[in-house]
Amino acid sequence: MTVTAYGDESIRRTGVPESMYLLGAYLHDDALPDPISPLKKLARGPKLHWRDSVPHVRKEACRVIGSSSARHLIVLASPLVHGAHEEQARQQALMTLVTILACDYDVGRLVLEHRQRKQDDKDQATVAIARQSGMISTRFSLQHAYGDEEPHLWVPDQVLGAYGDARTGKTTNWNLLAASVRLETMQPTR
Repeated sequence: MTVTAYGDESIRRTGVPESMYLLGAYLHDDALPDPISPLKKLARGPKLHWRDSVPHVRKEACRVIGSSSARHLIVLASPLVHGAHEEQARQQALMTLVTILACDYDVGRLVLEHRQRKQDDKDQATVAIARQSGMISTRFSLQHAYGDEEPHLWVPDQVLGAYGDARTGKTTNWNLLAASVRLETMQPTR
């Protein structure tokens, strides 16, 4: 059985000690209760999105995710240089993310939220390099999906939102799920 992870990104520039690029993943385990049904009840549109949610919805989403026994991984790339370097930071964070997912958690498939085709192609190229270099299995796959079509992508969005808020000093939501999150930090190179 292939373990699947679902990933999302977030960028924080204001209210944090240093600007940061966050890439997170929710490790979906079929043996654990899936938090998607209760999260769907919280969505007030085509998807549950941290930035668009009101405080009580954010708190409830974090409570649901934190009580689900799911595991999560965040790769924090900081400091972040504005402009084209954001994409470089993403690709470096993605390389770290897929390596940890494959080697430490036996993940064989990562689903990321679809961006522009050119950006998705860069993600595919990064994973191809990881495969070719032997960092991950040649069977590891990367797919892109739309957030309103794949609700599992909502989970890392909420985790990253709570972590980003915690970095600004608002820790209430993060405290509900922090125990299930592994944090890896890196300094992106130019």
